Amino acid sequence: LFVQAYATLPSGGELLIILGPPKSGKSTVIPNLAVGAMRYSKNVALVTAELSEKKYRKRIDAIISGLDVAKFKHWKTRRQVASALENARRRMKGNLYIRQFPSGKAKVGDIEKWLNDLEQQDVHVDILFVDYLGLFKPNISYGKGSERRHDIGQAGVDLRGIAMEKDIPVVTARQTNR
Repeated sequence: LFVQAYATLPSGGELLIILGPPKSGKSTVIPNLAVGAMRYSKNVALVTAELSEKKYRKRIDAIISGLDVAKFKHWKTRRQVASALENARRRMKGNLYIRQFPSGKAKVGDIEKWLNDLEQQDVHVDILFVDYLGLFKPNISYGKGSERRHDIGQAGVDLRGIAMEKDIPVVTARQTNR
């Protein structure tokens, strides 16, 4: 399902925002779409200020291997898990790059710097996933006393700027309260 959904994601230069109320699965959709992209031979960059890098890797490993993440620690040997994950990862045609940022402290510019660092390492990123929009500050804030919605809107504009400059699709999520 998510592999097919990947095929309908935006093209380069576009921003897609997944909207949903708390606990509606936004942070579950993103790794599934990321796996779909990797199966389509795309190199995926995933930034998170919501879940830890370790939790994202476990979710993605569970998706690509079909193994229950909760049971990883109950396997008889680490060798069994490592072998199963290695085989599943080999089937992926694209690569995954994950970076965790501190919640509410990182700016969209920090994401762009990381992408530039990857480029300097000869890594070509085909799609960027950001979990999630409300946890990153815009490059230029409206200032103290401004409404938070203005900063979130500007962070979205900044992400779209990355999409346009890098000519890649950017997918993010945003919590709705109403």
